[in-house]
Amino acid sequence: QGFALCGVTRVDRRFIADGQDDAFPYDTALVLGMEMDAALLDEMPSPGDKLVDFEVYVEAGKRVFDVANFIRRQGYRCVARIPFDGQVKYPPHAVMAGLAELGANGVALTPQFGPRQRWCMISVEAELAPDPPADFGFADYCEACRLCVYGCPGRAISAERIWWRGVYKHKVNTAHCWPYFVKFEGCAICLKVCPFHRFGYEACMAAYRADGTILGRPKGIDRFLARQKEGAGAGK
Repeated sequence: QGFALCGVTRVDRRFIADGQDDAFPYDTALVLGMEMDAALLDEMPSPGDKLVDFEVYVEAGKRVFDVANFIRRQGYRCVARIPFDGQVKYPPHAVMAGLAELGANGVALTPQFGPRQRWCMISVEAELAPDPPADFGFADYCEACRLCVYGCPGRAISAERIWWRGVYKHKVNTAHCWPYFVKFEGCAICLKVCPFHRFGYEACMAAYRADGTILGRPKGIDRFLARQKEGAGAGK
């Protein structure tokens, strides 16, 4: 049904919006990922008359209901949730389902598409064995890279990882991010500059494992990151 990624996990209600538990009545969750348009992402933040996320949101929103209807025909109750409905945090569930790891830019990174996918979930009344989380090596790579920190026009991504609500991660300051998201009608620069989008997982990891090379990383970025760490403290 157009989804390149599929995993099983348990619904983690810490990541359900307040008052929205009824949107996920069953504890088993199918996590589904659909690839974004790579060429359109390359045009960001000025993609002409298109929005970088809109088409995949529409397509994934249609397809997830097709999958849900198929599940119902097999005799199982389920509830489908589309991207962009604000009722659930999809990236943590993608991580728990073994499909992704959290990147420095705050999105779920996958070996198949890097940062370039959007997620849906289906809450299913069925006992399915959850997929285990996976270590794809993104965490170490992101610490060496941090191109998204460097590229963000709002300086919204913290230069260093911090503890935030029980998770050790780079913090995205939404107050710094949102004005540019609105200005560019989507922005997505932190996705565009990611080496896993530009060069692919295999090429990035091969270069990094060989000698620590981060593909596409400009000289001088470490001085910028050091100043960011010492100065304004983006992400705070």
